[in-house]
Amino acid sequence: MKLRVPLPFEAEKGGIYGGALEDLRKSVERERYPIELPMLVVAESGYESTQEKHHVPVKFSITQVPIRLLDEK
Repeated sequence: MKLRVPLPFEAEKGGIYGGALEDLRKSVERERYPIELPMLVVAESGYESTQEKHHVPVKFSITQVPIRLLDEK
């Protein structure tokens, strides 16, 4: 089974409200990197597989850190 969850990462000088949040919204609207959630069904016999696309609610927890914390020491 595969699970695919894109991790948005943004380097934005202005921070969350200086462009990063708008970039996240645009990325979601484009639906370019969908989350893929597996579902396992146990049945009496046989093998089947299918895929469906649904819109599900997603909650993004956004954290901003200063770039100085990422500098190598």
